[in-house]
Amino acid sequence: MKKKSLSVKKIIHKKILSHLNNKRILNNYTQFKKNINKYNNYNKLSGAISGGPDSMALAFFLKCYEIEKGKKVYFYHIDHGLRTSSKIEANKIKQKLKFFEINLKVIRWISNKTKNGNLQSIARSNRYRLLFNQMKLDKSELILTGHTRNDLIENFFLRVFRGSGLKGFVSFNELNNFVNGKIIFRPFLDTKKSELQYISKQVFGSYIEDPSNKNPIFKRTKVRNMIEEFSDQGLDLDKITLTINNLSEANRAIKYYINQNIKHNVKKTHKKNFLILNSHFFENPLEISLRSLLEILSSLGGKYYPPRGKKVVKIIKEILNQTFKKSTLHGCIIEKFGNLTLIYKENEKKI
Repeated sequence: MKKKSLSVKKIIHKKILSHLNNKRILNNYTQFKKNINKYNNYNKLSGAISGGPDSMALAFFLKCYEIEKGKKVYFYHIDHGLRTSSKIEANKIKQKLKFFEINLKVIRWISNKTKNGNLQSIARSNRYRLLFNQMKLDKSELILTGHTRNDLIENFFLRVFRGSGLKGFVSFNELNNFVNGKIIFRPFLDTKKSELQYISKQVFGSYIEDPSNKNPIFKRTKVRNMIEEFSDQGLDLDKITLTINNLSEANRAIKYYINQNIKHNVKKTHKKNFLILNSHFFENPLEISLRSLLEILSSLGGKYYPPRGKKVVKIIKEILNQTFKKSTLHGCIIEKFGNLTLIYKENEKKI
């Protein structure tokens, strides 16, 4: 790089970092660095940028971190094409970030958009699929999102309405391992949304407001409105956060027994996608057997979302009652042979 170009780059970097002279922004960035430094061994990071205040603040902090630490950071935006204005918005975000030397890669979801089923859930599933595919190309294993404490609490109440188990209640914690070793990290779960709105406004001047966030046809919007209403009547969100933290501790204890179950009662064969479960695997409490089997199916099936718990419980009960023979679930074949249960990926030849 020419000396002139290096000089210009230093000036731009100095201007970017000058926003940290704002004490309120600096305090939030300091906490961000404390959280992300847990994963300092990753030399390549990725950021999911939607254009909202949370993700724009994330983009700014990631750029500061990239300058300070010399890390390589990729910035992705998924254009779902669900709104006619989405392409225009994506280009606006890209141009706005360009002034900060942030090269935003816009990835478009090309699909037949249907209103059948849970559209937000379908869009979310495809978003992570596209993100993971791009991360694989860029050889990045860790992606950061702008989810905040507000999102954590909303997700908790959504799970209440769905009748989720313990894992569901704490599934939105800061660190999640998903497909092919890819990690989603949420560094803002201890940050209020109002803080990120302030940062985005100060740094970028504006941000994109997704109109779907206020659309009452979506359950998340209804839950958000409910939380606001109860907060006005005295609901203590700090107490909800404390409840989630307590449930997370209980979940860690159960996770230990799940790991022990898989370690001692699952045998790998000479073929990578074949596993054998002995009879002791299903002698645990149902929650342990259920989540152990869910983990195996998720790993073999290679899908973002795990299979439905009801279907897995049905299979476990049939295995215990000696009525189960064979089933296909989550891209896997499950077969019973005497006291052993064989699980292998679909389209694989038997041993």
